Amino acid sequence: MKSQISYATAQIRDHSTKEARLNVKQKNHLKWGDFDIISTDYHSYALAYTCKMKRNPYSLWLGKKKEEFVWVLTRKPLDILNVNLTRSNPEIKEFERIKYLTRNILAKKVPGFDFENNMRRTIQAERNGCDYPKDDL
Repeated sequence: MKSQISYATAQIRDHSTKEARLNVKQKNHLKWGDFDIISTDYHSYALAYTCKMKRNPYSLWLGKKKEEFVWVLTRKPLDILNVNLTRSNPEIKEFERIKYLTRNILAKKVPGFDFENNMRRTIQAERNGCDYPKDDL
């Protein structure tokens, strides 16, 4: 599988607040999307959330459907798929810490979000073929 680096542009939606409410557009996309940072420790992770009501394109009678997206961004790739899966492994410990934080923050800030059924792991780390920029942009 070939990997690629994706770049995006972000801009602040509302300068009158200190909340991190951003508009984000990926390099090859025409539309801007909401990207709200709902939690961060500024060192190891940031948790972003967006929710939109979208019209069902297949039927005028079915109304709108809710679309929620959550991103858990970490400073360091956490390759939990290819490490020794013991609780003492530092990558597993960090993954479990961030998973615990994410579950609790979403329960508090996004009541009704189904963490167990809506969250999925992504493949990370250079040893899995992921490319990361070497220089600051």
